[in-house]
Amino acid sequence: MKGLLTYLLLICIITVGQTQGSIRGKVMDKETGENVVGATVLIKQTGQAFTTDLDGNFVLRDVKPGLYDVECSYLGYGTQRVLGVQINDDRVKLMYFRLMEGEAREMNLSVTVTAQTGENMQAALLARRKKSMRIMETLSAEEIMKMGDENVAEALQHFTNVTVEENSSIYIRGLGNRYVKTLLNGAEVPGVNINTGGAQLDIFPSAILGNIIVYKNYSPEMVGGFGGGYVDISTKSFPDRFTVEFNLGAGINTLSAFNPNFLHYKSAGIGFFGFLGSNDVPIGEASPVPSATEAVQMIQDGQLNEVNQFSEDFAYDWTVSEAAPLPHLNGSFMIGNQTTLKNGHALSYGIMLLYKTTSLFYDNGFSGRYELAQPLANTYHLQPILELTDQKSTFNSRSNTFIYLAYKSRKTKIVLNAVRNHNAISAVRLQSGEAPLIEQGLKYATQTLISENRAVFGGQARGTHLFGAKKNIFDWSATYNRSFIQQPNWSYFVVGYKENPNTGDVDDYLIADSIGLAPTILKRNIDAHNVDVGLNLTLNFQKKLRQLRTGLRGTLKLQFFLEDQFRYFNNQSQFGDGDLSSIRSAQFSYQVEDFVSPSNFIQYTGNASDPLTEGVFAYNAYDSTNNYVGLDFTPAWYIDSKWQLSERWKLSAGIRIELFGMFIDQIGSDLSYANASVIPLPSLAASYDLGDKMYLKMSYATTMARPSLRELSGFTYFDYVGDFRITGNQELRPTLIQNLDVRWERYPKKKSVLAAGFFFKWLRDPIELVSADQFSDDAFYRNGLDAFVTGLEFEANHSLAFMGKWAENLTLSENLGFIYSWTSVDPDDQVKIWANDPDARMFRPLFGQAPFVFNTALHYNHPEWDFSVNGSIHVSGQKIVLVMQGATPHIYEKARTLINLDVSKRFAKKFTIRFAINNLLGVKMRQIQSFKGKEYSYRTNEIGRTFMLTFNYLMK
Repeated sequence: MKGLLTYLLLICIITVGQTQGSIRGKVMDKETGENVVGATVLIKQTGQAFTTDLDGNFVLRDVKPGLYDVECSYLGYGTQRVLGVQINDDRVKLMYFRLMEGEAREMNLSVTVTAQTGENMQAALLARRKKSMRIMETLSAEEIMKMGDENVAEALQHFTNVTVEENSSIYIRGLGNRYVKTLLNGAEVPGVNINTGGAQLDIFPSAILGNIIVYKNYSPEMVGGFGGGYVDISTKSFPDRFTVEFNLGAGINTLSAFNPNFLHYKSAGIGFFGFLGSNDVPIGEASPVPSATEAVQMIQDGQLNEVNQFSEDFAYDWTVSEAAPLPHLNGSFMIGNQTTLKNGHALSYGIMLLYKTTSLFYDNGFSGRYELAQPLANTYHLQPILELTDQKSTFNSRSNTFIYLAYKSRKTKIVLNAVRNHNAISAVRLQSGEAPLIEQGLKYATQTLISENRAVFGGQARGTHLFGAKKNIFDWSATYNRSFIQQPNWSYFVVGYKENPNTGDVDDYLIADSIGLAPTILKRNIDAHNVDVGLNLTLNFQKKLRQLRTGLRGTLKLQFFLEDQFRYFNNQSQFGDGDLSSIRSAQFSYQVEDFVSPSNFIQYTGNASDPLTEGVFAYNAYDSTNNYVGLDFTPAWYIDSKWQLSERWKLSAGIRIELFGMFIDQIGSDLSYANASVIPLPSLAASYDLGDKMYLKMSYATTMARPSLRELSGFTYFDYVGDFRITGNQELRPTLIQNLDVRWERYPKKKSVLAAGFFFKWLRDPIELVSADQFSDDAFYRNGLDAFVTGLEFEANHSLAFMGKWAENLTLSENLGFIYSWTSVDPDDQVKIWANDPDARMFRPLFGQAPFVFNTALHYNHPEWDFSVNGSIHVSGQKIVLVMQGATPHIYEKARTLINLDVSKRFAKKFTIRFAINNLLGVKMRQIQSFKGKEYSYRTNEIGRTFMLTFNYLMK
């Protein structure tokens, strides 16, 4: 604390002690928007000069008051002069030079203060894309703000052939999380979704974003787990002057807002700042809860009171209530500045705090399970297994902290980032209906309660160092991220019952393994630690070999999964003679709180022949196979070279040598997994300048996608009735992928791009999620046969000013992707399929692949009125979400059309009001099976429309 106070005092002394003025600014390429490194900025009258740093920035300090002529020059560019610059005491003059190759300009200006952000401008990103041989798509912070996207998950929807499901599952070119890497400032973001492995993208708010780049072809400096693409999220650099920004907003979802039927449960306990309260699983403090075998033995030994005491100590409040939730709330605060140190060095710093709550609800959902029970020729319908109405409420509270600190000299830049994103979720799900395959006429009801903490936090240090006359670069990074999911309680209750056909009264209740788990409470902790270290050296040359880049990179992931299970045993045995063969079901009320109440515990009857009543008791159902620790490490060396073969031809060639190892230990069991191997991953890319700002880009690469630690473990995951219990598979093999890309690009104007491309991928041993058997609730991961993915992509981003003066403030962005994929059906499945349908085709689309993705956005911006309107449409075709074995139809998610609208108006240059509508059409989520022209719902629920009103204050 003393050191911090001293530092703040030093800054104050520096600031207060300024008695002369200064000139600060940036030098950029006028056409491309890129920063110009090494340009000279000179005050003609005094001879004071400064060379721009790695970000194109400069500062001229201790300038006496007066009028000056300022000159900016750089080799290959014309000199730009600004005449008559007024400098006053203790004032900073901001100047932004935009140099043009071969062009000299002289301007009589007293001020030049229009600030721009260089790297974050869409023009600069497009310039980077144009010069690169890599096939990429970009989105800057200014474009994200235009479209009103609140977080990374929403922003990614604007990229070609990119879809995001449940805010964590990314599909690029039809390939999901296993084939997609998400990076934050160049380091991989650990996933918090146990089944998909995806990063929780909605916890990265747009307020901290600098830009997003989606890479669609591979280069050796990337981690080798590439298939669909790479998402690289860059956080913003704080402004070069004192800035304060404040946001406050509120909103509603049409299904949850003011809805008195919204579900709550007391044990959720979410705190105001997004942390779960005291809702831990209530375990007796005197001694641990015994296992079922131990409890039975204790009862046989006459210790029934002790067993009942465990059950009473374990009492858990299952009560669900109904009450309308509060509106959605969001707020953020950001403060940042840059301090000029001696010798022109600079220190930038800032902090951002964000908070948001949302509530989602549906009460007309449906969950179903259907199987083909007869040969195809003998039936016209699928056999229902479960048909349940579905009701669910979810309350989400999120808090974010982002800290930035950067030091810059002329040839060095060091950046420190710290991020903490925390998400707390409370959910209630109620389902009821019929289970005809279990027993005709059997009714079915379930209650699931979930409390969950999800968080990603960590820090990163990265540096860039310029050396040599040819601006060679040495850069490095060291990142540590931790992600975790804590489920202090996850409770599940299912009951079967029958109704009297004459009176409608309930005749009997049943809890048995045949209809679902016994009343269960889980306590889960999923903890993942990621370390990413990289060292890179870039050497520049003037011959045909223009650049050589080499480096070392190592990643390490350590993941723990710990789960405790507690259940209520509801059968009673004849204990008198030690014979446990006679089992009888206990009778109880439908209400779960009555079932687990002390009045339903086992009691002594006083009858010597049958001394115990039927009843329940709590026991520890710990399963060692559902606990594991896993290690995944990938050290690698790479080298990449860039060649200028001719005036028009550029070539890049390189290779990555990757050692990867994966180790898993199932805690408390003999199950384990260990594998390590070395694999070379070559890549080749070329670019041809067609003239008229057009380029043809081509690339080929070999990559490999490995199974996740979760997929290799023996762990079984289960969420809700009607869903599948998903188990890992230690026999999984990595997927080897051959990637081919060809793309044509044209850049008619500074912020415009037209592009069309073709891609082809061959996947050997693709990993899929399949049902274990057509009548089973179990699913598992397996390697499929070879698969192929090919497609076309089209992209356009351009102004509509050519249509006339009325359209000069309109910009249209659209992209369209078509994907065709196929994989052969597993040989074991072929036998089952042909037995039902001799004419069936023995290939199908790849798991998770949508046949088309379409995005369009229309932006209207009136600079004089400070008014903008932005509308966007996102359409994604249907895709397989679960592969069914045998002839039972696969489960598809239907296509959806999402329309969003955003309107904003700025007042007095500092205040902005923004109004946004998401899902304007109110489309539903639908997952279905199709059979002989009829659709059967696997899961259907409404999403609702969301309205948000936000107030923004920005002071610079």
